[in-house]
Amino acid sequence: MKNISLIMLLSAAFLVSCGSRSKKSPEASAFSISIEKTACFGKCPMYKLTVNETGVAELEAKRFTSMDKGTYTAQVSVAVLKELTALVNQAKWDTYDLEYMTGYSDLPSTVVTFSEMDKKDHTVIFESNKGPLNIIQITTVLQELYQSADWNSTDLN
Repeated sequence: MKNISLIMLLSAAFLVSCGSRSKKSPEASAFSISIEKTACFGKCPMYKLTVNETGVAELEAKRFTSMDKGTYTAQVSVAVLKELTALVNQAKWDTYDLEYMTGYSDLPSTVVTFSEMDKKDHTVIFESNKGPLNIIQITTVLQELYQSADWNSTDLN
């Protein structure tokens, strides 16, 4: 009798665990938009900032940032998330060139990547303000978020 009860209990646990795996996890998002600032010959801030559709922002501070090197998270306001979503949806990702470079070797590059679940990522790399207007607008919103968000360290130190 104990064996039958044990088998039924294990079977029920198995069925419950299998059912929960098929659900979409709360962290899964349909899209994310990121900006990465690269090095220059001086002390240009180097970081990567990603925002997903749920409004979670992740920052990887690398060098010359206003915070210590490491990873951070913040919650994006509803207004900023709406603005970003609108800009991302207005972008004509398939029409942009991969690079919009000035030719000056000392300028940091800005790498903007739009990722959509089950679709090809779109990346645009530019220097200064040489990129497409819509990409510049997205970059401006993300840079303002970088400077003003209430960042919380996720490093375990």
